[in-house]
Parts: sequence; structure tokens; C-alpha cells
Amino acid sequence: MQIAELKLELFRRIDSLSEKELFQLYAQIKDILDTSKGYTLSPEEEKAIKEAEETTEHKYTHEDIVAEAKAKYPNLNIK
Repeated sequence: MQIAELKLELFRRIDSLSEKELFQLYAQIKDILDTSKGYTLSPEEEKAIKEAEETTEHKYTHEDIVAEAKAKYPNLNIK
């Protein structure tokens, strides 16, 4: 199918939708298009990531992290 045919098919199918269906489809398409643009971190998120990177420079071991998680969440079955 050529691009022009594909666009025409989409138009025809969209044109046949009810108002409710059109709004639902629009929301779904908008979500897809918005997520395909990528995501830009906010200054707060960049700061949090930088702080996390600095924290991980202390080289915690897997055992340290598991022990801390078990202490913090004793009801979970952490292996």
C-alpha cells in the first residue's frame, strides 16, 4: 500500500467513527505521538539523578542493599 492510499484508508476509517469513538482514538493517538518525542528531564529530576550517581560512588554491594531492604521492609520475602 502506498503512502497516499494508507492516508486515504485512515481518513475513511476515522471519518466513519462516532463522536465518542473519535475522541477516544484522538486521545490514544495523542498519547502515542507525545511519547514518541522523548522525555526531557526537569531540573529537579536531573538533580535527583546526579545525587543518586554520587551516592552509588560509595560502591554498595548487593548484600548491603538486600540487608537494607530487608530491614526497611520486613514483611516482604526478599531473596
